[in-house]
Amino acid sequence: MKKAYVIHRWAGQPNSDWYPWLESYLEQKGYEVKILKMPHTKIPTIKSWVKFLQKEIEPSPETFLIGHSIGCQTILRYLSASNAKKVGGIILVAPWLTLKNLSGIEKVIARPWLTRPIDFAPVAKVSKKLAIFSENDRVVPIENAELFRKELNPEIVIVKDKGHFDESDNIRDLEFLKKNLEEFFD
Repeated sequence: MKKAYVIHRWAGQPNSDWYPWLESYLEQKGYEVKILKMPHTKIPTIKSWVKFLQKEIEPSPETFLIGHSIGCQTILRYLSASNAKKVGGIILVAPWLTLKNLSGIEKVIARPWLTRPIDFAPVAKVSKKLAIFSENDRVVPIENAELFRKELNPEIVIVKDKGHFDESDNIRDLEFLKKNLEEFFD
């Protein structure tokens, strides 16, 4: 059976943003969907988040991973640390290797995520990869699209006026990406 795991953003919850919409969308396509409730959401660490994925995910060619912001970083690090256990595909929404507009404690929490290298070689072997960016993301500079193109060569989608793809930007669904999702999950 096809499975999809959704890894939420920093300070996110399984019922926030567009995650419930995506769950419904994928269930209609016959997927078993699990929106993971990540640990320590206000102070995410690489170790605890990657370890959580290692415990929760059952990788197979019919497993798909969807991440949002720091959830994307977690997916990349999980696949790298797991010697790229075969998964069917990954969708990265607002992925980043660089950030902007962080303040105080955010800089401290983000520092390891920004400075600890990721081995992209195993991740690049995943056959289906989609990375989605917004031109006006308040924390993810659009230059990240080119960084991801260089490291992973995913299909890249750049949209206008969707911010960081979260509730504060009034994003509760991904209808505007339906064509891309249809092609990805066909």
